Amino acid sequence: MVTLVFLISRTMSPSDWVDVKVGPLPPGTEVSCLIAEDAAGVGTLPWYHSKVFPFTMEPSQSLGFWDSHHDGFITASVQWREAQRYGVLVHHRENDRWRLWWLEPGEVIRPSDMRFLVSGGKAEMHLPAEARGQVPTKQFLKRLGFSP
Repeated sequence: MVTLVFLISRTMSPSDWVDVKVGPLPPGTEVSCLIAEDAAGVGTLPWYHSKVFPFTMEPSQSLGFWDSHHDGFITASVQWREAQRYGVLVHHRENDRWRLWWLEPGEVIRPSDMRFLVSGGKAEMHLPAEARGQVPTKQFLKRLGFSP
């Protein structure tokens, strides 16, 4: 019975499914994607879009997370991977501006390894001051699947 419960739990909430709290966000922005960079290169952390039958979807301009509570923070469900560094890419729809923040190690709280035993993990990404953000190149945006 315990094995059956464990298998059902893994199917509906895999160990790489992590809810990441991101913020504080600049007003009027949407989080377009969370980014990981490791030896394989730079890539997005795909969004998880279903709590019943988990499936992932690569971020695109039509997908994003808005600050619906207007508190400067969002929670995004992503397929987590361990990486050397993490970043947050945001888009401001009103003026069509992009901003990218690469986070320092102290600005990322990684999920616990307990997620491998009990499903569901939590992480946090604390955005630094707006001045540390950078404008990503068009090539970088295209590599991540966005059409600038």
